[in-house]
Amino acid sequence: MINSYRANVEMVRPGLFGDAPPGRDGSLTPRISGLQPDLTNPSVTFVKVGDKVVAKVPFMDIEKLGLRVGASWTSRLAQTCEQAFQVMQAKEQATKILAIKGKSSSQLELKLTEKGFNGSVAKTAVEEMKKAGLINDLAVAEAVVSVEVTRHTSVTMVRKKLEEAGIGEEMATATIKRATKGKSEAARAKALAEELADKLPAKLGKAARWRRVCQGLIRKGFDEDIARAATRKVEGPEPE
Repeated sequence: MINSYRANVEMVRPGLFGDAPPGRDGSLTPRISGLQPDLTNPSVTFVKVGDKVVAKVPFMDIEKLGLRVGASWTSRLAQTCEQAFQVMQAKEQATKILAIKGKSSSQLELKLTEKGFNGSVAKTAVEEMKKAGLINDLAVAEAVVSVEVTRHTSVTMVRKKLEEAGIGEEMATATIKRATKGKSEAARAKALAEELADKLPAKLGKAARWRRVCQGLIRKGFDEDIARAATRKVEGPEPE
């Protein structure tokens, strides 16, 4: 099986795999003696120096990393290979997280650090996934706004929820504007006041109705003055 794998790879990248004794030119610098595919995971390749496996790297990054049989194996290259492998693992973990629930790039970066990846690895993994179109902050923002606007949540509270979701101010503003279609907070508060009033029992007293509608608006994040004005439009003057 490994011979077949090597043959297929070498059709694309001649001489990529093979064996070469380190230090062939007489220098003391360790050299890569072999690049071998992991038969349990085709996306991973083992890097060998002498008879020892010194690193695991993403197969797709071999050329980008400058890995080839006979190349010098330096401490800097070792660190670069380790970083590349960790980024690959972070992306795999991120894919599992996204399969459960959509996340913004900043949320995903935080999740990866919570899983034990260092900040640099998490950031690189997220940036690469964004470039590949696997992370879409706009889609996350639109999903949050769609739900909250349907619930008549105030813009102030919607902004807070977007901030918690890791959405930047510029994207948040544009997304809210599209979803509310430029409708003012006063108009949106009145629409919610009407909806709340319709759900109240008919036998409820005027003072109790007024209070419940106004409090409902405030709980949705509307400023108290806007909430009171909207309640007056729907329920009449505020009871003494």
